Amino acid sequence: LAQGVKYLTPPLTLCHTVGVMSSVGMMSGAFFVPRTQLIDWLNSTFKLSVTKVEQCSNGAIYCQVFDSIFTGKVQMSKLNWSARDAHECIANYKVLQQTFDRCSLSRNIPVDSLIRGKYQDNLEFLQWVKSYWEQAQVTPDYDPVARRSTTSKPFLEWASRDKENAQRDRMGRKPAKMARTAANAPAPRAVAPATRPAPRAAAAPPPVAAGVAATAENVSQPEAQTKESDRVSQASADDLENERDFYFAKLRSVELICQRYQENAMPDLTAKELVDKISKILYATEATPPFECDVEVAEKA
Repeated sequence: LAQGVKYLTPPLTLCHTVGVMSSVGMMSGAFFVPRTQLIDWLNSTFKLSVTKVEQCSNGAIYCQVFDSIFTGKVQMSKLNWSARDAHECIANYKVLQQTFDRCSLSRNIPVDSLIRGKYQDNLEFLQWVKSYWEQAQVTPDYDPVARRSTTSKPFLEWASRDKENAQRDRMGRKPAKMARTAANAPAPRAVAPATRPAPRAAAAPPPVAAGVAATAENVSQPEAQTKESDRVSQASADDLENERDFYFAKLRSVELICQRYQENAMPDLTAKELVDKISKILYATEATPPFECDVEVAEKA
């Protein structure tokens, strides 16, 4: 892609001789304009249907914004609004570069980043473009649709020449095929009058005894479910309590051994033996005799 940009002459950094500021600092308020505000500005000012910032990446929208400021200096007839590939978008950025040359705008155009459709790069460049547009003197009675119509190239849906063509692009077919005239419409078929079916005999009401039994069954079923749920909850609570006591006993046993060791109550106990005792407690299970070593220590204490 970088090789394709080489023919954009002269270089992208130009001398600024216009009274409007063309370089805005990154901490300026221009770079804090939200995405939704930028999209609303493009759609309301230039009669577009843009839904995301990345749609500006082909360069045509940027050209139209500057056309509203420097009308007649942007070659709108050379723009390709349906450009998608890099080599197609390059032509639009060449038009933008030539506009900057004619108007002596000192602003670097990050073509490589913009043309890839990266959100952040297009967002920052569009923020700067809007800031420049707000400080400049826009051409009075500027008609964006008429200016776009100077090209014979096709348009994408969000940049159609008018509402009729935009609707045609969305539907993917011509309006003439959508409407059918009354002359070409087929004649309505004769419909035979509908006959009403004979009324059915009313179903006999169910016996009272069967209704009472069904009601009793419906009432007893929730009660059984509630009792089963209570039983399961109680069993879970018992298991949790047993598990809590099991691990508490382990911690208490380790605590007793450490206290005795610190008090020098076991002078013959080496560090290795102490570690072995603690490990035996920690790795004991409910299936093994619980904590034989610490029971002896507890009794001596």
